[in-house]
Amino acid sequence: MPAQFSSSRSVLISSLLVVLVAGCEVIPLIRPAPPPQPPAEVKPPPPPAPSYPAVPIRPVTDNYHGTQVVDPYRYMEDLKNPEVQALMKAQNDFARGMLDKIPGRAALAARINELSQSSVAITGVKLAAGRVFYFKLAPGDAKRKLYVRDGMNGPERLLVDPDKVGSPDEKLSIDWFAPSPDGRHVAYGTSPRGNEDSTLRIVELGKGNDIGIVIPGTRYGSIVSWHPNSREVFYNKLPPPEPGAAVGYVNSKVYRHQLGKHPNTDTLIFGIGEAVSGAAAGELIDIDIPQILVPRGSTTALAIVQRGDENERTIFAAPVASIGKPGTPWKKIVDRRDQVVKLAAYDKDLFLVTHRQAMNRKVLRLSLDAPDIAKARVVVPETDKVVSDIAIGSDALYVKFIVGGVDQLQRLNFKSDSFGSKLEFVRLKFDLAVRQLIADPSVPGAVVRLEGWTEAPHYAIVEAKTANIRDTGLLPKSPVNFDEYDEVRLFARATDGQRIPVSMIYKKGTTLTKDHPTLLTGYGAYGITQSPSFVPQRMALLERGGIFATCHVRGGGEYGEMWHRGGQKANKNNTINDFIACAEFLIERGFTNPRKLVATGGSAGGITVGNALVRRPDLFAAVVPRVGVLDLLRMETTPNGKPNVVEFGTVTKLDEFRWLFETSAFHNVKDKVAYPAVLLTTGANDPRVEPWNSLKFAARLQSATLSSEKEKPVLLRLDYGAGHSSAVSRSSANEELADVYAFLLWQTGQAGFQLAN
Repeated sequence: MPAQFSSSRSVLISSLLVVLVAGCEVIPLIRPAPPPQPPAEVKPPPPPAPSYPAVPIRPVTDNYHGTQVVDPYRYMEDLKNPEVQALMKAQNDFARGMLDKIPGRAALAARINELSQSSVAITGVKLAAGRVFYFKLAPGDAKRKLYVRDGMNGPERLLVDPDKVGSPDEKLSIDWFAPSPDGRHVAYGTSPRGNEDSTLRIVELGKGNDIGIVIPGTRYGSIVSWHPNSREVFYNKLPPPEPGAAVGYVNSKVYRHQLGKHPNTDTLIFGIGEAVSGAAAGELIDIDIPQILVPRGSTTALAIVQRGDENERTIFAAPVASIGKPGTPWKKIVDRRDQVVKLAAYDKDLFLVTHRQAMNRKVLRLSLDAPDIAKARVVVPETDKVVSDIAIGSDALYVKFIVGGVDQLQRLNFKSDSFGSKLEFVRLKFDLAVRQLIADPSVPGAVVRLEGWTEAPHYAIVEAKTANIRDTGLLPKSPVNFDEYDEVRLFARATDGQRIPVSMIYKKGTTLTKDHPTLLTGYGAYGITQSPSFVPQRMALLERGGIFATCHVRGGGEYGEMWHRGGQKANKNNTINDFIACAEFLIERGFTNPRKLVATGGSAGGITVGNALVRRPDLFAAVVPRVGVLDLLRMETTPNGKPNVVEFGTVTKLDEFRWLFETSAFHNVKDKVAYPAVLLTTGANDPRVEPWNSLKFAARLQSATLSSEKEKPVLLRLDYGAGHSSAVSRSSANEELADVYAFLLWQTGQAGFQLAN
């Protein structure tokens, strides 16, 4: 209407002017010139909104038991394809372009680095012949190094600096180490850029030099062991990959290396398809992971076999003198059906932790002279606490228990109760995690690493006579003080009524205003417990009013095998629903609200948070899957896929395909949904979860979400120097954490972290 009125008025005025001009003399009008005007300010046009990298769609259709499943990004799984590499770089460049613009990120990164450098970190302590071996990351160090000292209070000595092993271009880190029983040699593994494809080397303490042993393919370094004579080391080795293929996790075998000999002469001891395995040959399949253990003082050798990522072990026994010889008479003494998950052996005694007919586990003892599990004696019966670890000292069997994530330590005193059932309590401070339980069968007492959510770690000696503990002084006191912060444990209620523990850290005096930026983490796989851990870098979030919360979902080990099975395979929905219940609990109780809540989970935790994202996008301001498993239908095709079938299932079976399809986050993204902001992090050299999981998920979300890429973006952060963990170097880990925290503070609306319009 206004436009029509204006047009008619213009026509009328034009007509009148024509009449006037025709009937009158035209008299020119002289007007004063207008004063000069300053030039108008030209404002630059607003910057264009960021645009996601262009991603081609090339659908591939799979038929799973009659169900057609379309994968638009199958080609991305070829990580060696230059086009895919260019896409990954473009995604990372796009992410960096946004993350680096967050105003507070630089200061936050500086604070995280300051906290990281504030104290000495000592981990992985092992004892041998009175010597103490450990990893140490000191302030100023880029990577952890291997050290030794004579006794807890002896002078410290550097054994291995990874930067001085191999060539500088390799950028090696130390993956694992194993000292010989006499403490004179240490086998250790190194790998480049976090790819975990370890090369075994041996250092001699007397001369302090590497003895020149280089054995590749020793990825399973945690099961390397020494013969009691300290002259032979048993190691698990994977076969070299086919040309152009990735290193797999199948067909590994155990070999014996004898000091002073060339690795070419190493003897095959145990493995699939070899005659040397004797009667055990037909028992093994390609995903089995064998190790050899020769207990000190025993004439019996043990071959311990783990099936992929399954916790239960099969155990074979043979005379020590026969191992390595054709026709070694390996005899199976423990079957997978016996459900043994832990063991400790010395002299004639073999102690086994089993959950057979004991969901919270019990401890058995049998003789290595004539091992027969049918005749085993129960020395620690099942209780309401879960047996999670055991270790043998000369004075006692030390037993670690866990109740909902809270650790306790007890012992069977050999002097007062010869393998009876009377347990003595070790006096620990409440709610501290026993992160390591270390004992030497030739020495009384034990050593434990204790730490909490707000209490710095320390190594303590458990005194044999009193069961009291005292600090070893191995770890200096951390200057990072959490006295102003509370740690609490509350319980959410899952949809099926199950109580789910929620551990929280926040500043004392925090009021329930529903307005606190909150980081909620979850995992839930393999029976792994989310135990309390002290991380000084968390202070960078907490001191800004943030809350750190851990949801102890089913699939973990907080309540034993029942809890693990409750989130395994067909029960995986419980894991996801538990996490959603924790998020709802934090909101209902007033700790936070959906605009302030960020979810994160790593590796198998990617299943948890990825599905929480696609099922309940309304609950979160942002979600951060880190090296996450996000495509469960294709996980099985990866080098690490087959070992994980025992935990997650296989698409080759109809029922298992159905639950994998239901809990595969990638396949459950829906178009035209306003998803929260997402930051995916991955390492270019990840050997466990292929980086294409994150690449495909990023592309799928970017195409599906209705949210603005400027305000609620989907970002893929790629670390070219890392693998499954960014912790291969301090700077790598700190930079990733700075990105995660800055992203969280941006997306939860915190002042000083908001991008300019």
